[in-house]
Amino acid sequence: MSSPEEEFRSLMTRVRTGCPDAARELFDRYGEHIRRIVRRKLHQGLRSQYDSIDFTQDVWASFFAVPWEKGAFDTPEALVAFLSEMAYKKVAAAFRRGFQTKKYNLNGKQSLDDGGPDGESALEPPLRGPTPSQVAIANERWERMNDGQPDRFRLMLELLREGHDYKEVAERTGLHPKAIQRWLYKMAQGENFR
Repeated sequence: MSSPEEEFRSLMTRVRTGCPDAARELFDRYGEHIRRIVRRKLHQGLRSQYDSIDFTQDVWASFFAVPWEKGAFDTPEALVAFLSEMAYKKVAAAFRRGFQTKKYNLNGKQSLDDGGPDGESALEPPLRGPTPSQVAIANERWERMNDGQPDRFRLMLELLREGHDYKEVAERTGLHPKAIQRWLYKMAQGENFR
């Protein structure tokens, strides 16, 4: 019967030769060590962004990408130490990205379900409105469109801008709703009513 060290060296040799069964056996034997390190080191703030399986898979992918000259392990303890160090570094790198860089800083994130600063009401997403330059451009176009137009036409446009429907505008201006629609169509085509 072979010793545990001989058995380990045999397993590592089979892994180096690309044996899928050996890779599965290595994963089954030592995967829990990686998962424990990840769970122990994973910051609470990162748990909503990452799962321990993400890091475990990343460690295994990196492990199998390492050239075998650098990854020669004589004992199971040496392998566990290497995998643990790799897991720790991957979790630490995610922490640095998540909390110490401006681009991905998780400290500034707040759930919309959480209360606001007063602690009473949930935060509403910010409304997207026009930019100041968009407002200025729209006002210029409005002025150009109304410049020199007959009073009834300007009143019609003002009422439509305020949200009145064609029927209400027709009652206030004395125009037929179809005439209002025709005027708007012609205006969209670039015609003036001077």
